[in-house]
Amino acid sequence: MEIKRAIKSAFIIMLLPFALFVISSCESKPDTTGTGIIIGEDGWLFEETSGDYSELGDYTGQTLFSEDELEQILKTVKAKRTFFAKTNTDFIIVIVPDKMNVYSDKLPPEIKTQRSGENRIEQVYNYIKKNTRITMVDLSELFSMNHTAFDLYERTDSMLSDMGAYLAYTEIVKAVNSLNIAELNLADLDLFKVEIADDIGREFAERIDSAARYKNRTISLTYKNELPYVDQSNDIEGLDVTVINEENRDSEFRYTNLMLYGTENLEKISKFTSLTFKSIGYTEGFITDALATTTLKPNQAVFLISEKELGELLENKTENEELFEENTGHSTGPSVDPDPIPTSLVPIAPDPGTCAPPIVTGKAFADGTRLVIAGVAEDGATIHASGGKSDIEYYVYDGIFLLDIECSPSIKEIILYASADGKNSSETVTVTITQSMSRNDKGVCVGKDGHLHISATMYDYLGVNLYSAGALSGKRNNLEKQLEQIRRVSPETKLIVMIAPNHSTIYPETMPDWLQNRRDSNATSKLEQLYEAMEDSEVIFPNLTELLLSKKTEDTLIYQKTDTHWNELGAYYAYEYIMNEFISPDFPAAAAIPITEFDVFRKSVPGGDMLNFFRFNLDLTREISVFVRPKSFVSVTGYDKPFRMNFENHWTSETHVFKKDNLDLPTMYMSRDSFSTNLIMFFAENFRESYFQNMWGYNIDMNYVKNNKPDYVIVESVERNIDAIG
Repeated sequence: MEIKRAIKSAFIIMLLPFALFVISSCESKPDTTGTGIIIGEDGWLFEETSGDYSELGDYTGQTLFSEDELEQILKTVKAKRTFFAKTNTDFIIVIVPDKMNVYSDKLPPEIKTQRSGENRIEQVYNYIKKNTRITMVDLSELFSMNHTAFDLYERTDSMLSDMGAYLAYTEIVKAVNSLNIAELNLADLDLFKVEIADDIGREFAERIDSAARYKNRTISLTYKNELPYVDQSNDIEGLDVTVINEENRDSEFRYTNLMLYGTENLEKISKFTSLTFKSIGYTEGFITDALATTTLKPNQAVFLISEKELGELLENKTENEELFEENTGHSTGPSVDPDPIPTSLVPIAPDPGTCAPPIVTGKAFADGTRLVIAGVAEDGATIHASGGKSDIEYYVYDGIFLLDIECSPSIKEIILYASADGKNSSETVTVTITQSMSRNDKGVCVGKDGHLHISATMYDYLGVNLYSAGALSGKRNNLEKQLEQIRRVSPETKLIVMIAPNHSTIYPETMPDWLQNRRDSNATSKLEQLYEAMEDSEVIFPNLTELLLSKKTEDTLIYQKTDTHWNELGAYYAYEYIMNEFISPDFPAAAAIPITEFDVFRKSVPGGDMLNFFRFNLDLTREISVFVRPKSFVSVTGYDKPFRMNFENHWTSETHVFKKDNLDLPTMYMSRDSFSTNLIMFFAENFRESYFQNMWGYNIDMNYVKNNKPDYVIVESVERNIDAIG
């Protein structure tokens, strides 16, 4: 009997761990039916669906956007870009990935294996980057690289943790800095006290009645000292705005105001952004409101949009847009427009629900088969052209279109009409092709997004006209001999050779497909060869290509579209680089005037020089150009550049001399071509005497150098004329 009792007791003892395991298993896996919650590993909870959105469906690739939906999203973000452009506001999109995609290693094993090769965030990011130049930030890679160091999301909620919000903040600052508007201060992580605590479970745990079991790992980032700079937080017409203390703006906040759109993560990110920006407007959701925009006058507008919210971009929602007609924001240019848009170029719709028909302002053949049609239409509309070898569509930005249509000799007419979301299509417009239209090569090709490119730059773009080793060495020797000649008559003078890159060098993505297809992926150019050859030379040879490529943004061009030259903003960046990198180290007073001292604005102006090749009426075939004009500091006299892209003979054929009464400034002589015209007003402010030789002569006037001994001789040339220097 005792043996039986012993065996029975032993059996019970053996069964006890199993029983406890069964009980604990039952406790650790509550019933999640109907809750939409997935129980992961290590206490991580995930939301399967949120409203109409399925996070699990996106993870498994079951809810990808269709091609039509991607096109609709593209139209929305382009419309948003146009909206913000009316106040000179840069548009940035920052996408926060789904928690499930970042912490897939915490999913149940049966779900981990279902991961798709593509998700919505990749679709949208790649589609927008391919078809626009809008600044886009995908946080997926950054979060994946850091997801094991700290919890970047709340374990029992969908929100970012403080650490995830901090990483998102760092990328927002980097994105704004990448626009080269200002160099903003970034609050370093060392400035914060990091605390981690296990708190009661949040929303996901509450849904499955397990808030006590599934605790949240809460990460808190608290500023170690008293929060600096924040002066007040107030409400402006329903817009929550944090204003930064005025006393610290000049030293810490060099330029920018921010408008931040978002939802659940706004509050967490705001405590970091308030450390960096002049003022920040926080807008719940993604409805753009002209009242809020014209009130805050932001320099940048950021959509902090989560992966699950990308469907919000299927519809463009905006309010009070008519206010733009009354208040267009911070930099509007001259109060009286000396060159207004002709009233004949205002598209007129028959009724509010129908698109206005496009207005054709010019037509000509670029060569034997390619017809160029220029015109104006409703901003944000799409122009449809049929009748050529293939039908084409063109999205209208700034109310201007420039079509490139391939036409065989038998084609007699092209049919155009405009369409826009929520409106009926316009009436059709017929463009007749006549026998008298010349099909000779005009020396210009139409690129993408309305960019024109002069044929003289094609060999540079394709990289088929490179210097031989001997010719490259000879080029360097010639430039160094030029410096020797200068120093014989003026020993302290330095030589700077600044080459303005071709339009196609800075905007190669706008070249037409038929040229892009001919370009080798490893193609280089004469200019790139010279950058390398001149690296260790005493001749200063700034790499303006690298500079200007770094200054490109999606929304603000630095070169004209219909003109061969850089615009005033591109010229400013070149001036700023030359002064700050190569001249102010020797003459501190000659540091570049900050961009904040200028009004930067966009304005409709008569078209550029490449339209002359088509013999288009420039007053009718226009372009929106970027101007950089001083607010109040101008001290030189004799400079009065009009609001046009084409330069009058006065600025090209004559020599110009400007003087300033400041002995701390250097002196300068410049030989130049037409790219100098947009440089003159900047350089003239930074030299005690600046001498601009009449254009197109790249030879240096040694008599002037001998008699005046300038501190700097600057040779300025466009890339396509690089053979003429040295």
